[in-house]
Amino acid sequence: MLPKGRWYQEAVINGVKMPTRRDHDTNEERWNNLILPLVPKGTTFLELGCNAGFYLRKAVDLGFKATGIEKSRKYFRHAVYWETNDPKGVKLIRADLNSYNFSASSVVLLANVHYWLTPLELGSIVSKLSRKALYCIVVGRHRKLPTHKSPCDINSIKKSFVGWIEGKSIKGKKHYSIIFKNPDIEEVDTGILFRCEQSEKRKRLISAFQKMIVGDNKEYIEYLKWRGFKGIRGWLRRRNKLIRSVKKHGIINPLNIYETRIIDGNHRLILAHTLGLKTVLRTTLLG
Repeated sequence: MLPKGRWYQEAVINGVKMPTRRDHDTNEERWNNLILPLVPKGTTFLELGCNAGFYLRKAVDLGFKATGIEKSRKYFRHAVYWETNDPKGVKLIRADLNSYNFSASSVVLLANVHYWLTPLELGSIVSKLSRKALYCIVVGRHRKLPTHKSPCDINSIKKSFVGWIEGKSIKGKKHYSIIFKNPDIEEVDTGILFRCEQSEKRKRLISAFQKMIVGDNKEYIEYLKWRGFKGIRGWLRRRNKLIRSVKKHGIINPLNIYETRIIDGNHRLILAHTLGLKTVLRTTLLG
């Protein structure tokens, strides 16, 4: 059933134009003028505050695997209706940006969202992005409205992303956009990283865990015994939880790497490789 009321984002679904409040300064214009020129190469695209999913669908057209998070019940219904009746393959999550543990992503978009957050909330989200995102694109307004909770101008947002590498910015009459790059995270080819270490211990882990991913625990149990681990049921429970999480959400946190050695993330790398994820994010902070 078509959700009642006007849509904030313009949408045409199967030839039918949805009722919208926007007749100028459209999302199409914002995408073409403010966002598309900044979008870097990558595999995963996350939008925080996705509304009806207009930009997510554009990201899919560019080849991204796109996920959107939206708190508003009304806007989330619009997004679900659009994806249900005109599928693009976007993933939609109804959640509060301040509490949801979103996945590591190549590109994160904050489009006219940050000034609806308090300074404390925005700082918390940027801190989380610093551990999970390679790039972040921010779209904002030059002037603050009385209803905004935080400053919205470009200089204020630059201060929020201190420590990030400031990239290209675009200044329009009413809005601006800017991209930031995380200096502590990079995106790497899963296959190349997968082949970095081929010790006997690692070969046994790969074989055992790959079988566990498809439902056969026997070899992984033998591997745990060979390594001398105690509490095997607990290990199996945690690994099965990880398998379900990655299948559903992708990799939540980047892999921790020291030089070419994986400090934390062997199981996640095996999962990514086995499930066909072409790239993973890694952090070299420990180096």
